Amino acid sequence: MNTTSTVVGVLLASFIIVDSSVAQTLQNTLKAGGVDDEEVANAYYETIDPDNQRLNQSDWEDINGYNDPINTVVVAKGHFSAGDLGFWREISMVRDKRDGYRGNIAFTTVNYNTEQDSLDGTNPVSIVNMEYSPGPEEDRITKFYIYDVVTGERVTSTTFDLTGEELFLPAGCFSCHGGDDDAEAPLEGGYNEGSGETNATFLAFDANTMTFGNTTLASLEAAFKELNKAVLRTDPTKATRKLVKGLYGGSGLPRDTQNLDYIPASWADEADLYREVIIPSCRGCHTTSDTKLLSLAWWKSNPGKIREVVFHEHTMPNSLPNFERFWMSVQPWILDDALIRFGSP
Repeated sequence: MNTTSTVVGVLLASFIIVDSSVAQTLQNTLKAGGVDDEEVANAYYETIDPDNQRLNQSDWEDINGYNDPINTVVVAKGHFSAGDLGFWREISMVRDKRDGYRGNIAFTTVNYNTEQDSLDGTNPVSIVNMEYSPGPEEDRITKFYIYDVVTGERVTSTTFDLTGEELFLPAGCFSCHGGDDDAEAPLEGGYNEGSGETNATFLAFDANTMTFGNTTLASLEAAFKELNKAVLRTDPTKATRKLVKGLYGGSGLPRDTQNLDYIPASWADEADLYREVIIPSCRGCHTTSDTKLLSLAWWKSNPGKIREVVFHEHTMPNSLPNFERFWMSVQPWILDDALIRFGSP
């Protein structure tokens, strides 16, 4: 008998299969930050791109300097996003050096179902772009754009994971990137009172959240470091800054490769919990959203809250691939043991 299969079967029976709420929970993945509709998405675009300069992917790339020889396009492709949406990916990035645009940063993420498609650029599933550039109030903000994979035209929603469900901007991005709509009047005077601001930020490129096939991590390390250096220039959260610095050996990022064993000193007494649960299931998205969950002191003070969202509500992990990976592993047992030690029955 396969020991791993037996352990997984016991875990599922103990923690999840017996709970009929799980089927409903799966319908709520990627919705921790809320749900928007087409009206909100259109108001968002009208606010962040009032002159309609980015109506298709080609225009978006042009306005962000992808085609100007003064700029370098950094590309990383052929890696699998195991820690969030479950796609093979091609990421490209430009740090704009043109006069009048210097300091702007743009990323394109193209998602695929297979590794070969990601390498060949064929059969894309979705295109989601992030841009760090001046908003309506002239301060640089993080912006999201979605483009149709066939026509290249701008659209208001896309399939963010393999469930096939279409989610609208910008809330479709909030679960991973943080952010929120104005609770009282998101459309009054333009999106979020005309600011276009969502308070969302860029994620670190952490190889712990990825898996690799024919394209090795070693072959992508240089590109990932450039992507992470760019992330640090987009006003990320303190947690994201700390993570990037930790992965690369401290301030100045002295390492050329990521230290995949990096653990914050504050977690030294709970290294196994951090390594086996926090890194694969929490750290990625929580560097941008609800970052208090990365504090061991908060965990020890709030074990009941963690148990509620994980074991009772089943709202975390909030992405479907991560949710499945969590439950099809020994992570629930490790987490349950820690919560008991922290005082949650």
